[in-house]
Amino acid sequence: MSQIEAAEQRLDQAISRLEAAVRSLQHGSARENTRLLEQLAAMREEYDMVKQTAATVSGRLDSAIGKLQVVLEG
Repeated sequence: MSQIEAAEQRLDQAISRLEAAVRSLQHGSARENTRLLEQLAAMREEYDMVKQTAATVSGRLDSAIGKLQVVLEG
């Protein structure tokens, strides 16, 4: 597993723990808990977009590196 994949996995786990923590809150109003859950959902959406972009960039970099290796070896 690459460092990026490991970091993505840790971030995903952290977001899941935050969601669970908000759901288990006994203090605070239902409105506040709903607001926090909505913010977490928005953060997860943004994280998913960043993750997809990182995967695209990683694939393109791998392709470029492969092409450079072919040129340098040829």
